[in-house]
Amino acid sequence: MLNVSNSRLNAFQKSNRKAMKDGILENGGIIHSSVDTGVTLVILSDFPGSRMGRMAVSVQSPDEQKFRRKVGEFYALQRFEFGEHIPVPMDDALCDEWRECMCEHLSAWSCK
Repeated sequence: MLNVSNSRLNAFQKSNRKAMKDGILENGGIIHSSVDTGVTLVILSDFPGSRMGRMAVSVQSPDEQKFRRKVGEFYALQRFEFGEHIPVPMDDALCDEWRECMCEHLSAWSCK
């Protein structure tokens, strides 16, 4: 029997997501969600004008019935806050095409 999950955020997670998202966006960060791949990216420059930034990732579980953008955002934002991110060149990260390409590559690594 297939174990099908349908994750949702509780009230605390919803308010926490909003606060973390506001903080990232106020500092010029990017939150990119791809429905096609089930991947969410959070990207923030190290400082204004920096050539480098940091990226955190959330990949949708293969057990999920449908993609929930806010759930992906919450986990990617939480990972970013906890320091679970990798360095990325900001010239690339500012390009929509690069972000979509990253989502495709990251979803290929997951167990779908």
